[in-house]
Amino acid sequence: MRYMLQEILFISYIFFVLFILEVWHRSNIIHVFEWLITNPYIVFLNFIFILSIIYLMQSLTGQRRLALWISTSVFLFCFTASKIKLNLKGEPLLPWDGVLRKEAADIGGSFVLMTSAEQAILGCLVFIFIVFPIFF
Repeated sequence: MRYMLQEILFISYIFFVLFILEVWHRSNIIHVFEWLITNPYIVFLNFIFILSIIYLMQSLTGQRRLALWISTSVFLFCFTASKIKLNLKGEPLLPWDGVLRKEAADIGGSFVLMTSAEQAILGCLVFIFIVFPIFF
């Protein structure tokens, strides 16, 4: 029974991460619900992607809690960088942007441009993603 409860919490945590990251990236909860309803296959693929990254990190570290912390921190960083680049240049963060050092430096310097409300929300998200995996 305890194992089943942990697995249910684990799956719900992944859906929670997916939902919160989409709210953070889209900046509007109504757009997220529209996206969830109109694109269920993409939501499922995103869920599978997050699940596979967490399982990959779990296989590398050997601990589920550490894998959750590392993967959600990386996701939060990537979504924040993508949101900042989207606001500045009108295009999301692309995979090859990590190779371009000038692009990464431009985005890294833009974290200062975040408003205090965005910084507060980001702080709450970091706190949630650090505290919630303690229960696993």
